[in-house]
Amino acid sequence: MRPVLEEVAQYVQWFFIDVKHMDPERHREGTGVDNRLILDNIRWLCGSGWRGRLMLRVPVIPGFNDTEQNAEATLNFLQECGLTEINLLPFHRLGASKHSQLGLHYAFEEQPAMKPEELEALATIYRRAGVQCYLGSATPF
Repeated sequence: MRPVLEEVAQYVQWFFIDVKHMDPERHREGTGVDNRLILDNIRWLCGSGWRGRLMLRVPVIPGFNDTEQNAEATLNFLQECGLTEINLLPFHRLGASKHSQLGLHYAFEEQPAMKPEELEALATIYRRAGVQCYLGSATPF
């Protein structure tokens, strides 16, 4: 994937990259793949001299990645990469129809959707560290 990212990055001003869980095994449990390539690509972008804007997005899923521990690990990663903003997205069930169309079971079918204000506790972790934290669609982009 890196050669593709390197080729495309020169034409891109903004990247929005989802980080669903910082722990590779938990990420694999929730998505089917670990997160190593995703994190490596983010590290590369941050260290490559690329001059665009990179926004990490975390789709917050209750019972999966909504813990203080995961938020702290994500914060540490942001700081490692020199990133200063993050977008927390409240969980919704819009993926259910996509799974249904593919004939797949949607594991979060019964999970209620979240409201952006339910993300405030996690947002506080980032804000205390000086990271700009956008909730849901309340972003400058």
